[in-house]
Amino acid sequence: MRGKNIIKKIIIFVLIAAFVVLVGVVMASMRDSRKYEKYTSYSVDEDGEKALYLLTEKMGYEAVRYKKTVRFMPDSVTMVVVQPDYYRFFDETELKYMKKWIEKGNSLILIYDDPEGNSNIIEKLGAVYDGKFQSYNEWATYKAGDGRMYVCNEIEIFANEGLKDKIGAVSFVDVIDSIGNSTVYFNEYYHNMGEGVTVSDIIGFNGVLVFIQIILGIGVLFLAMSKRLGKPVVVFETVKRAENENIYALSNIYKVSKANPYVLDVMFKRLKTDLAKYLGIDTVHDNNELIRAASFDGRTRNLEIATGFSRCEQYINSDNRDINEFIYLAKWIEIIREEIK
Repeated sequence: MRGKNIIKKIIIFVLIAAFVVLVGVVMASMRDSRKYEKYTSYSVDEDGEKALYLLTEKMGYEAVRYKKTVRFMPDSVTMVVVQPDYYRFFDETELKYMKKWIEKGNSLILIYDDPEGNSNIIEKLGAVYDGKFQSYNEWATYKAGDGRMYVCNEIEIFANEGLKDKIGAVSFVDVIDSIGNSTVYFNEYYHNMGEGVTVSDIIGFNGVLVFIQIILGIGVLFLAMSKRLGKPVVVFETVKRAENENIYALSNIYKVSKANPYVLDVMFKRLKTDLAKYLGIDTVHDNNELIRAASFDGRTRNLEIATGFSRCEQYINSDNRDINEFIYLAKWIEIIREEIK
């Protein structure tokens, strides 16, 4: 009997530990790690870049804070990198995808006060000097494939304090005007914000669901194995074993609960979060705004976003327990998430 109690305690401990790990993984993959450090578009300090970010919006551009690896950077946008963290910026995998992104015809604005670092990045990206862009200050321009780089090492004039004399402001606007893209991405990933590739990105929602199923299955299995051997003693009243009652109650919970709509709701919310980040939208609560933006994007315009959103909302908010509909919508969500990675 004592041995059984020890085994039960071990099982409970393992299940709790697994649950804590699962919660930690989900929270880590969804956390928003905004830290107001130097040269970020969040910082209002003298050496911050929030004024430059707001200036971009005031000039009619869509300004977006980007906190993922350049591998997921969309095309036809301008990427701004200000005084990046060396180890993230010069990561070999990161440089590989940055080179591909620029060569497809995209533009990078690099404001970096390290001449040696600028030379290294130009060399690693295979960029070729293409002259100077003259404004209130001087920019060196480079070509890489069909794309271009604009490089400047005068970081002070673009900081919050430096923008007061307007030289940096006019110069920056001249550059983004010459590039011509309507959306400007301020890269905060190179300031150690956000995540590169999270666990959920690697295993996907199907992997997370499988992990949850395994944990629940282990719990039910050990609960079933804890039954006593032999028959109950025959007495003049019905003998109900506690462990059997627990299993019966658990099975009823699964039957009457809206397990599938709940799981789909979690998947749908994460899809909207990822889609909003991909499309550069700050809010994920406005379905109409997400649908409208997706209809103009080359990757998502043909993925039936409006129809899928409507079917997901209907399934989540109803008592529908059709497993085929659930499987279809779960697969549809995974297709969208794979497409916007």
